[in-house]
Amino acid sequence: PESSIKLLALVPLEVRMELHWEIYSPKVMNHPLWNRMCLANAMLTRRVCHKAVSAKVLAEEEYLFRERETSEPPATYIVSGGSLNYMHCLSMKQHIVEKGIWLSEGALWTRWMHRGDAMAYEDCCLMKINVLDFQEALSSSTLHESLFKYAALFVQRVNEMEPVEISDIPDTSENSSEWLFAALEESFGDLGRGVG
Repeated sequence: PESSIKLLALVPLEVRMELHWEIYSPKVMNHPLWNRMCLANAMLTRRVCHKAVSAKVLAEEEYLFRERETSEPPATYIVSGGSLNYMHCLSMKQHIVEKGIWLSEGALWTRWMHRGDAMAYEDCCLMKINVLDFQEALSSSTLHESLFKYAALFVQRVNEMEPVEISDIPDTSENSSEWLFAALEESFGDLGRGVG
């Protein structure tokens, strides 16, 4: 972990924030929510990235999580290298989760119980978003109201799903993509579009 690198503590905070942004932003920015956050308040998004995002490594056949577990502390993950095998517990469908895919986004917005098993298919690198740090960094920010709206829409959508449809991996259907962009539009409005 970074905390074991004593010289890193001597690097100014602004430089460490920029370093984290350069390392982690290519992965987190593949989610439209983070793009919208960055457009609305780039400096805040960089601070959130610095505070809440870290690297995690799994060896081949090591579990990231098991079905019906709740991560402590709660976390959301992004595959940054290698791949995971995800088995949904109700549908028994198996998915290979590759680079750029998010897992357990629901943990950012609600108390999340994993809906399947995620195991490293091969040695795997992940970006881990610590939910408590993410929420703390944004709780009194200019984006709080927009994120609260997005969270409410996300939870409402999950509550309307059949149990077999709820998953730790994203639904990549056209309908899901349309929902995501509509939810971002409703939550953020002109904020982050450079309008006004």
